[in-house]
Amino acid sequence: MIDKRTKGKNLEFKTEIDPKIPRSLFGDDVRIRQIIINLLTNSVKYTKQGSVTLEIGGVREDDENYIKQLNIYKEYLSLLFDKPIKMYLYSISQNKLKEVN
Repeated sequence: MIDKRTKGKNLEFKTEIDPKIPRSLFGDDVRIRQIIINLLTNSVKYTKQGSVTLEIGGVREDDENYIKQLNIYKEYLSLLFDKPIKMYLYSISQNKLKEVN
């Protein structure tokens, strides 16, 4: 869905997912998916050139809890400075997701 929108605007869609994130987490997957899609859709809508990146990472709080961090940013070439610029559009945390074993 997002990939189709980025190609239509000649943008690149990238993902950067931390390999240390547990494979399964217990949380409201419908809401989390809805939020990510809405944020990505808005990011693509308001990005005119370059790329949109979904970055997912996190930190283990203790044996059971994991805090997930999600960032969405755009990158584009600055004509003024002649170098890539990274602009964070959204940064959210989902506190205390339970790891499913």
